[in-house]
Amino acid sequence: MKFDVAWQIFDEINYFNDTYQFIELTCLDHTDAIAIAKQKIFELARHVHRDFQASGTLLDHFVLNVKCGEDHIMPVEDEFGRSPLKNVILNTIELEMPGIDHYYISTSRTILVHIDENSIKIPLFRDKH
Repeated sequence: MKFDVAWQIFDEINYFNDTYQFIELTCLDHTDAIAIAKQKIFELARHVHRDFQASGTLLDHFVLNVKCGEDHIMPVEDEFGRSPLKNVILNTIELEMPGIDHYYISTSRTILVHIDENSIKIPLFRDKH
């Protein structure tokens, strides 16, 4: 029952959001998975930005679902010299794409990335669009 209520709330909140793409990265090496995730986020941000400029509407909000694998959980050294296990794709998004709205579901190793007309403006994408 709680699961059904949670999904209903999720559906109501995300009524105007479209799931544009689901990326399955579980079978890839972490370096390839990082590169593909960054490229797909950029492509979607560019698509939303161009649609927003063309139409001027705010209906272009997307959620990109990035499915990570067990191999993507690795030790990552922090500023204190410790190396806790982290999702390296999530870590890359957080470090290289500040300002990108995202949510991590650790139990399923899934990253939900919210893309809107402002996502293209992050420093990593500034020269590419």
